[in-house]
Amino acid sequence: MTDNSEDERKKIIGLGSTSHRKSYYPELLEQITELKQKNEELQAINQELIATEEELHRNYRALESREQELLESQAQFKNVLENSIVALYKQNYQTGTYEYVSPAITAINGYTPEETMKFSFDAFYAMIHPDDRLQVIEQIRTVIMKGGGTCLLEYRYIHKNGQELWLKDISRIVVDESGNPLYSIGSIQDNTELKTIEIIAKKAQDKLAYLNNVTFQAITNTNFALIGFIQLISEGNEDDNLGSYITTVEELIRKSDTILQSVKEYQQIGTQPPKWHDVSLTMLIALSHLNLSHLTRTMTVENLECYADPLLEHVFYIIFENIIDHSMQATHLSLTYQEYSETLSLFIEDNGKGVPEDKKILIFEKTYHRNKGMGLFLAREILSITGIFIRECGEPGKGARFELVIPAAGYRIKAGENPDHGE
Repeated sequence: MTDNSEDERKKIIGLGSTSHRKSYYPELLEQITELKQKNEELQAINQELIATEEELHRNYRALESREQELLESQAQFKNVLENSIVALYKQNYQTGTYEYVSPAITAINGYTPEETMKFSFDAFYAMIHPDDRLQVIEQIRTVIMKGGGTCLLEYRYIHKNGQELWLKDISRIVVDESGNPLYSIGSIQDNTELKTIEIIAKKAQDKLAYLNNVTFQAITNTNFALIGFIQLISEGNEDDNLGSYITTVEELIRKSDTILQSVKEYQQIGTQPPKWHDVSLTMLIALSHLNLSHLTRTMTVENLECYADPLLEHVFYIIFENIIDHSMQATHLSLTYQEYSETLSLFIEDNGKGVPEDKKILIFEKTYHRNKGMGLFLAREILSITGIFIRECGEPGKGARFELVIPAAGYRIKAGENPDHGE
């Protein structure tokens, strides 16, 4: 292309040497460059939007999957509620009504959930057997006064058809900062069959206990009469050989009495339901039956309560009696406790000669030789009813140390300052 042709082309597009538009060319180039940059930015934003859209699709699919899982879980939960033998409920103490009752309630007491939720607390209590009603109300009031917590109830209830049944009602009562009850969440189960078996077993147990007592009394009376006749024979006897036989017979009769007494003690285990004991008071009562005046005493078990068989006092008596019989040189008795993460240990120890290592386990066995009844074997059996474990953990030569390991559910410490309770 010749120079003239190029000049002509520039003139045509307005960039010739004589054209006024030539001065706008740099600005035009700048605008074109800016447009290219914006176009690139738009393309980048578009890519981001595409990536975001893909992520949204993935999230949506995940959400759909979770929603499906939730629906399946709800269906399973609904199936459990509708087919369970236990009815769940929520009570609102502010309105005095039931906020929720699961479908299982109909199979238990004959009322539908809708009918039950229309009941006021007073209406529900009115259907509890009159002999149980006040006790139920008092137990609920006691839990509320203690700041809420677990409430375990057993009571007779009148079914919609008029039949009497036993219900087991376990709930947790929640209170506000002022101690006012807000709501409770719990479960109700028909306990009629189990309770009926329990009542029948109790009657059979009472009859057996009566028969045993009559038998024990008859044998005791017979032994007493035999001792009397043997003493009469002894008074008129001048034969030394016969005298030795008479002495042997007397010893056998007394041994028979001891065995009978031990069996009677063992028979009493578990005949009455466990209860909460004030440990300090129970120990003092056991101590009052023994002469421990030669021992000084440290006792820091105040405010401690223990859930055990009613024979807990007898357990302490056996341990204290064991100290008297086997720690003649002891001068001090210590009664303390130590609380751990899941248990509490109650310690009864003296500063006598202690228990040899080879006898620490044997002393709790039934076959261990004793001069008095079943001793520590009986104590172990009584404690085991409520899951309390006893062992001897003292150092030989420095004193006996009996440790009663109580599970978390088996003890409680009453409100009150008691900073120095032992170790």
